[in-house]
Amino acid sequence: MSGTIGNAIIGQTPQFKVNVLHFHGTADSQVRYEDAGFNSGIGYYPVGMGAEQTVEVWRNWNSCQQEPVITYFPDIKDDGKTFERYLYVNENDNIFTAFIKVIGGDHEWYYYPQNDIDYTLEIYKFFTRIMDFPTAADTKLNDLISIFPNPAKEKLFVNTDVDEIEIIDVFGKIIEKLDDSNLNFIDISNLNAGMYFVKLKKENEIYLKKLIVK
Repeated sequence: MSGTIGNAIIGQTPQFKVNVLHFHGTADSQVRYEDAGFNSGIGYYPVGMGAEQTVEVWRNWNSCQQEPVITYFPDIKDDGKTFERYLYVNENDNIFTAFIKVIGGDHEWYYYPQNDIDYTLEIYKFFTRIMDFPTAADTKLNDLISIFPNPAKEKLFVNTDVDEIEIIDVFGKIIEKLDDSNLNFIDISNLNAGMYFVKLKKENEIYLKKLIVK
């Protein structure tokens, strides 16, 4: 997250190939996109590799293809930022290296509904291998489908008809699964406080929402 491969470990060799997802804003004022210059308050000094250089180290180490699959997220929100994803694949070892570039983004965490993507959901989708390739129509529909209240304590409602709902913990374990026969509300009174994901299926499309249980 807006980080770098630090100077102290440049040249060291990882022990294993590993799935890597990197986020960085092109206007990062703390760890600069181009050269990882760190804002000390009295100027910048480099602490490691720039964002693209960092991603290239992992792409090369993971033996991923050089040409990425590029996704341009629909620019729906009026936040002055656009989001691009570069996905590099090593099909032989089933390893991924991905880079989400935020054009105009600073050293910040971006999320729904303020922005066109939600970092937490993108992380979840990456590591559970359910990355999507959204269109403008998908993004608008994702905004139309909502869960409430959020945060919630005892019951959770969905504002529109869906075919299936799953509640998943942060480790990817399905806690609750409901089909269209009992979707009026979800009883969450047995859930521990914390963060979960609500996976909603509607007409073969999947939408993810972040849920906070009080």
